Amino acid sequence: KGYNDKQKVLLEKIMDKLTTFQVNEKRFEILKETYTRGLKNFSAEQPHQHAMYYNSVLLAERIWHKGELISTLDRLTVSELRDFIPRLLANLKVECLVYGNCTEGTAQEVYSYVVDRLSRDCCSRSLLRSQLIKERELQLMDQSYLYKTTNGVHRSSCIEIYYQCGLQETRANMMLELFAQIIKEPCFD
Repeated sequence: KGYNDKQKVLLEKIMDKLTTFQVNEKRFEILKETYTRGLKNFSAEQPHQHAMYYNSVLLAERIWHKGELISTLDRLTVSELRDFIPRLLANLKVECLVYGNCTEGTAQEVYSYVVDRLSRDCCSRSLLRSQLIKERELQLMDQSYLYKTTNGVHRSSCIEIYYQCGLQETRANMMLELFAQIIKEPCFD
Protein backbone atom coordinates (compact mmCIF):
# COMPACT_ATOMS: atom_id res chain seq x y z
CA LYS A 1 0.00 0.00 0.00
CA GLY A 2 1.28 3.42 -0.96
CA TYR A 3 0.59 7.09 -0.52
CA ASN A 4 -2.75 6.87 -2.31
CA ASP A 5 -4.18 4.64 0.42
CA LYS A 6 -3.01 7.04 3.14
CA GLN A 7 -4.57 10.21 1.73
CA LYS A 8 -7.62 10.03 3.98
CA VAL A 9 -5.40 9.65 7.07
CA LEU A 10 -3.31 12.64 5.95
CA LEU A 11 -6.43 14.73 5.33
CA GLU A 12 -7.80 13.84 8.78
CA LYS A 13 -4.53 14.91 10.42
CA ILE A 14 -4.48 18.18 8.48
CA MET A 15 -8.08 18.91 9.47
CA ASP A 16 -7.31 18.04 13.11
CA LYS A 17 -4.47 20.58 13.13
CA LEU A 18 -6.51 23.21 11.29
CA THR A 19 -9.60 22.99 13.48
CA THR A 20 -7.68 22.90 16.78
CA PHE A 21 -4.86 25.31 15.90
CA GLN A 22 -3.31 27.12 18.84
CA VAL A 23 -0.99 30.10 18.41
CA ASN A 24 2.48 29.61 19.88
CA GLU A 25 3.55 33.04 21.17
CA LYS A 26 7.29 32.55 20.65
CA ARG A 27 6.79 31.19 17.14
CA PHE A 28 4.41 34.06 16.36
CA GLU A 29 7.03 36.65 17.34
CA ILE A 30 9.72 34.92 15.27
CA LEU A 31 7.48 34.73 12.19
CA LYS A 32 6.29 38.31 12.65
CA GLU A 33 9.88 39.55 12.88
CA THR A 34 10.88 37.59 9.77
CA TYR A 35 7.88 38.91 7.84
CA THR A 36 8.55 42.49 8.99
CA ARG A 37 12.19 42.24 7.96
CA GLY A 38 11.18 40.93 4.54
CA LEU A 39 8.76 43.81 3.99
CA LYS A 40 11.29 46.42 5.10
CA ASN A 41 14.07 44.88 2.99
CA PHE A 42 11.98 45.04 -0.16
CA SER A 43 13.61 48.36 -1.05
CA ALA A 44 16.97 46.53 -1.31
CA GLU A 45 15.71 43.97 -3.83
CA GLN A 46 16.71 44.03 -7.49
CA PRO A 47 14.96 46.50 -9.82
CA HIS A 48 13.28 43.70 -11.80
CA GLN A 49 11.58 42.55 -8.58
CA HIS A 50 10.29 46.09 -8.08
CA ALA A 51 9.05 46.26 -11.67
CA MET A 52 7.05 43.05 -11.31
CA TYR A 53 5.67 44.15 -7.92
CA TYR A 54 4.56 47.60 -9.08
CA ASN A 55 3.03 46.09 -12.20
CA SER A 56 0.89 43.88 -9.96
CA VAL A 57 -0.04 46.84 -7.75
CA LEU A 58 -1.08 48.97 -10.71
CA LEU A 59 -3.16 46.23 -12.36
CA ALA A 60 -4.89 44.72 -9.33
CA GLU A 61 -8.32 45.94 -8.43
CA ARG A 62 -7.66 45.32 -4.73
CA ILE A 63 -4.21 44.84 -3.19
CA TRP A 64 -2.37 45.65 0.01
CA HIS A 65 0.70 47.74 -0.74
CA LYS A 66 3.84 46.83 1.19
CA GLY A 67 3.77 50.22 2.94
CA GLU A 68 0.23 49.55 4.14
CA LEU A 69 1.26 46.14 5.47
CA ILE A 70 4.20 47.64 7.35
CA SER A 71 1.96 50.30 8.91
CA THR A 72 -0.36 47.64 10.37
CA LEU A 73 2.31 45.36 11.87
CA ASP A 74 2.51 47.23 15.17
CA ARG A 75 -1.13 46.41 15.86
CA LEU A 76 -0.74 42.72 15.03
CA THR A 77 -0.64 40.77 18.29
CA VAL A 78 -1.06 37.19 19.43
CA SER A 79 -4.42 38.00 20.99
CA GLU A 80 -5.67 39.62 17.76
CA LEU A 81 -4.60 36.54 15.81
CA ARG A 82 -6.32 34.26 18.32
CA ASP A 83 -9.52 36.28 17.95
CA PHE A 84 -9.25 36.29 14.15
CA ILE A 85 -8.79 32.54 13.56
CA PRO A 86 -12.30 31.47 14.69
CA ARG A 87 -13.87 34.27 12.63
CA LEU A 88 -11.89 33.17 9.59
CA LEU A 89 -12.76 29.50 9.96
CA ALA A 90 -16.43 30.30 10.56
CA ASN A 91 -16.77 32.11 7.22
CA LEU A 92 -15.23 30.18 4.37
CA LYS A 93 -15.87 29.23 0.79
CA VAL A 94 -14.47 25.77 0.24
CA GLU A 95 -13.24 24.74 -3.18
CA CYS A 96 -11.44 21.45 -3.74
CA LEU A 97 -9.31 20.22 -6.58
CA VAL A 98 -8.82 16.49 -6.20
CA TYR A 99 -6.22 15.36 -8.68
CA GLY A 100 -4.78 11.97 -9.36
CA ASN A 101 -5.91 8.43 -8.77
CA CYS A 102 -9.44 9.25 -7.54
CA THR A 103 -12.95 8.70 -8.74
CA GLU A 104 -15.59 11.41 -8.82
CA GLY A 105 -17.21 9.77 -5.80
CA THR A 106 -13.94 9.88 -3.84
CA ALA A 107 -13.52 13.55 -4.73
CA GLN A 108 -17.04 14.28 -3.46
CA GLU A 109 -16.25 12.43 -0.22
CA VAL A 110 -13.12 14.53 0.30
CA TYR A 111 -15.08 17.73 -0.25
CA SER A 112 -17.91 16.63 2.05
CA TYR A 113 -15.44 15.61 4.75
CA VAL A 114 -13.70 19.01 4.71
CA VAL A 115 -16.99 20.95 4.75
CA ASP A 116 -18.49 18.74 7.49
CA ARG A 117 -15.41 19.05 9.72
CA LEU A 118 -15.30 22.81 9.35
CA SER A 119 -19.01 23.04 10.03
CA ARG A 120 -18.90 20.73 13.07
CA ASP A 121 -15.65 21.91 14.68
CA CYS A 122 -15.58 25.59 13.68
CA CYS A 123 -19.27 26.43 13.16
CA SER A 124 -18.33 27.23 9.59
CA ARG A 125 -20.97 28.34 7.13
CA SER A 126 -20.81 28.99 3.42
CA LEU A 127 -20.31 32.54 2.31
CA LEU A 128 -23.26 34.34 0.83
CA ARG A 129 -23.17 35.00 -2.89
CA SER A 130 -22.69 38.72 -2.22
CA GLN A 131 -19.61 37.93 -0.10
CA LEU A 132 -17.80 36.18 -2.95
CA ILE A 133 -15.34 38.57 -4.50
CA LYS A 134 -13.77 37.74 -7.82
CA GLU A 135 -10.17 38.78 -8.33
CA ARG A 136 -9.91 40.92 -11.43
CA GLU A 137 -7.29 42.97 -13.16
CA LEU A 138 -7.93 46.36 -14.64
CA GLN A 139 -8.37 46.55 -18.37
CA LEU A 140 -5.86 48.85 -20.00
CA MET A 141 -7.31 51.16 -22.60
CA ASP A 142 -5.71 52.06 -25.94
CA GLN A 143 -3.02 54.20 -24.41
CA SER A 144 0.24 53.71 -22.62
CA TYR A 145 0.98 54.22 -18.96
CA LEU A 146 4.28 55.11 -17.36
CA TYR A 147 5.07 54.54 -13.71
CA LYS A 148 8.49 55.69 -12.56
CA THR A 149 10.14 54.99 -9.26
CA THR A 150 13.71 55.04 -8.04
CA ASN A 151 15.77 52.41 -6.30
CA GLY A 152 18.14 53.86 -3.73
CA VAL A 153 20.12 50.63 -3.35
CA HIS A 154 20.82 49.38 -6.88
CA ARG A 155 22.25 51.48 -9.70
CA SER A 156 20.91 49.23 -12.45
CA SER A 157 17.52 49.85 -14.00
CA CYS A 158 14.62 47.80 -15.22
CA ILE A 159 11.81 48.24 -17.68
CA GLU A 160 8.77 46.01 -17.63
CA ILE A 161 6.47 46.03 -20.61
CA TYR A 162 3.02 44.56 -20.12
CA TYR A 163 0.60 43.73 -22.90
CA GLN A 164 -3.00 42.73 -22.36
CA CYS A 165 -4.20 40.39 -25.08
CA GLY A 166 -7.93 40.04 -24.63
CA LEU A 167 -10.09 37.46 -22.90
CA GLN A 168 -8.66 34.16 -21.62
CA GLU A 169 -8.86 31.36 -24.15
CA THR A 170 -6.88 28.13 -24.12
CA ARG A 171 -5.41 28.35 -27.63
CA ALA A 172 -4.63 32.07 -27.37
CA ASN A 173 -3.00 31.55 -23.96
CA MET A 174 -0.84 28.77 -25.33
CA MET A 175 0.26 30.90 -28.29
CA LEU A 176 1.03 33.84 -25.98
CA GLU A 177 3.13 31.63 -23.69
CA LEU A 178 5.05 30.30 -26.68
CA PHE A 179 5.57 33.83 -28.04
CA ALA A 180 6.73 35.08 -24.61
CA GLN A 181 9.24 32.24 -24.36
CA ILE A 182 10.64 33.03 -27.81
CA ILE A 183 11.10 36.77 -27.18
CA LYS A 184 12.36 36.52 -23.59
CA GLU A 185 15.99 37.52 -23.53
CA PRO A 186 17.77 39.16 -20.58
CA CYS A 187 19.69 42.32 -21.50
CA PHE A 188 22.91 41.14 -19.86
CA ASP A 189 23.37 38.02 -22.08
